[in-house]
Amino acid sequence: MFFHLANFETVATLVDVGIFTKRETSIVMKNKTRPTECDRVRFSEEKNAQEKDIKVKRTKIIIPVVIVLSLVMAILGCGGGGGGGTGSTISKTFSSISLNPASAIIIPGDTYELASVTVTATYDDASTAIVKNVSWSGTSVSGTIFTCPTIPGSHSLTCSYTENGVTKSAVFVATVQKKPLGVSLNPASATVVTGGTYNLASVAVTVTYEDLSTAIVTNASWSGTGISGLTFAAPTITGSVPLTCSYTEIGVTKTAVFTVNVVRPEEILIRGNFASMSSILENNAATSVARTNAFMNSIDAGFLDVSGTPNYQDLSSAMQSRCDRYTINAYRFTAKSFAFTATDTIQVTTKMYINIVRKPGIQGGMSAAEIFVTPDPKIIWKFNGTSWLIKSGLPYKSSELSI
Repeated sequence: MFFHLANFETVATLVDVGIFTKRETSIVMKNKTRPTECDRVRFSEEKNAQEKDIKVKRTKIIIPVVIVLSLVMAILGCGGGGGGGTGSTISKTFSSISLNPASAIIIPGDTYELASVTVTATYDDASTAIVKNVSWSGTSVSGTIFTCPTIPGSHSLTCSYTENGVTKSAVFVATVQKKPLGVSLNPASATVVTGGTYNLASVAVTVTYEDLSTAIVTNASWSGTGISGLTFAAPTITGSVPLTCSYTEIGVTKTAVFTVNVVRPEEILIRGNFASMSSILENNAATSVARTNAFMNSIDAGFLDVSGTPNYQDLSSAMQSRCDRYTINAYRFTAKSFAFTATDTIQVTTKMYINIVRKPGIQGGMSAAEIFVTPDPKIIWKFNGTSWLIKSGLPYKSSELSI
C-alpha cells in the first residue's frame, strides 16, 4: 500500500480507522515516514507497560479506601455492652444487671473469688451482654475477694456496673456456714427378726461441726442391702447387716455405720425374758414372795442345776432368801450368743452380773457383793409348747456364783 505521507489529512484518517496508532501517527508527522515493524513492537510494549502502571496506581488508591470504609462501618456498627459501655448504640438504653450465681455457701475463714460471678447487662431492647469492668462492695470485700467471717450468717455484697453514665446494681448473697466434722447415730444398732422390718427414721442423726457444736438433722440418706427409702427389710437368715448413713453439707459428706443384728424370733423372746427377770429381782419395793414367784415363771418345772440335778424348788427357796436378806441393785442377764441344739432347744451363752447389799438389821452372810460370774454360763432354754423357759445351766448357789 502506498500513502502520500505529506498529506496530513490522510494520516489523520488512517488514525481514525485504526490503521495507525496515535504513537505511529506522531512518528509519521515528525519524520514524514511510515513506522517500521520494530517501531510497532516497541510501541505495543510501551502501551502495555502504561496500562499495567495505571492498574497498579488504581489498586493503591482503592485498597486504602476500602480499609477506611471498613473501619468506619465497624465503629458505627459496634454495640455498647461488655467493655465499659463506651460504644453503645444510641437506640439502646442500659436497664439492669443480673448475677450468675447469685449466691454461694462458704466455709468460715475461707475466701470467695467474686470475679467468678458472671455479670450480665440487660438493655431496653431485651438484648444482653456479659460485662467485666464491674465493682464490688460490702463487708470483708477487697477488690474481687470476699473473706468469710468466722461467725456463720448471711452477707449481702453489692455488684455495680456503669454504662453511658447509668449505674445499676445487683446483690450477691454469701452464706457463711460451718463445716461438719462427723455424724453420730442414736441408737447405733438394732435387733430385727428374720423377715422383719426396721424404720430408720427412728434413728437420731446428729452432726458435729468444727466448732464442736451439734445439731440433729433429718435430711440424711441411707444405703445398704435391704433398704427402701427409710425402711430396712431384714433377710430370712440371721447375721449382722451394716447400713451406711450419709449426711452432706456445703459439699462435705460424713458417714456413720448402723448395725442391724438379724436374729430368729426366739432370740427376741429370750432377750425379753432375761430383761423381765432382771427387772423383777431389782424391784426391791415388791415383796420377796412376789418377786420370787414372778422370777420362777421363767423357769421350767423340770429345772436342772449346774450339776444336772433336778432342783426347781431349791432354786425357788434360794431366790426368795436372797430377796429377803439383800437389796438387789443389779441382777443382770445379757445374752451373748445363741446356739439352736434342737428346734425346741437353745443354748444361750450369757453374761451375768450381780450387785447386792445386805439389808439393815439382817445378820449373817456377806455385807455386800459384786459378782461377775465366770466363765459365762451356758443357759439352756426349752420351748414347752407355749413359752420359752430355762431348763438348765442357770447358776444360783453360792458355790456356783463364786461367792
